[in-house]
Amino acid sequence: MSKDTVSDRGEPAQVIAAITASAAKAASFQELLRRLPPQPEAALVLVLQHMEAFDEGGFRQAASEGGHDPVLIANGMPVEAGRLYVNPPDMIVTVEGGRFAAQPTD
Repeated sequence: MSKDTVSDRGEPAQVIAAITASAAKAASFQELLRRLPPQPEAALVLVLQHMEAFDEGGFRQAASEGGHDPVLIANGMPVEAGRLYVNPPDMIVTVEGGRFAAQPTD
């Protein structure tokens, strides 16, 4: 996953689509990433639970096959169209004013 803190795409996302899944049951969201191309009008946000079971290699391969370059969300990062964002482990992520706000879970 790319750990961009400043993006080079520049267009704010008008649509944010959240995809939630369990990292322990990766087949379904990996197949979705393979079949769903990048969305030029929307930001895709993948929110995974059970991150201790996350298969980063399988995820990267599925994302790549679908044309995605996933970005790990960072606090203050702008939400931009055409990107696939992934929540960091043990963080609560919200969107405020077109930017991600990330804070540690308690």
